[in-house]
Amino acid sequence: MTDEHTDPGPTLAENTDVTGARFRNACLDGASFMDVSLKESRLRNTDLSGSHMHNVDLSNVSIVDARLAGADIHDANLTNVTITDANIAGMTINGILVSDLLSLWEQQ
Repeated sequence: MTDEHTDPGPTLAENTDVTGARFRNACLDGASFMDVSLKESRLRNTDLSGSHMHNVDLSNVSIVDARLAGADIHDANLTNVTITDANIAGMTINGILVSDLLSLWEQQ
């Protein structure tokens, strides 16, 4: 898998500053973003299913009411990450079921 879009189509925006731009009821399916700053962006009712993210900085983000079913997270820095009120059915960390880990921790 590569982090570059494989379609040799035209670049629509390059070396551009559209700070504060708003998109509503827009379809950007298959869009490719490379070397892009989206700091402090707001995503609501957004479908990112099937997306691939490589070398992405999600430090200090807030993710609420998200569906991450079937997601794969590799080589991630999860320092100080907090997860609350989450459905962890089938969730593993390094191949170990998180529900089993929590059960063992609660027994102590």
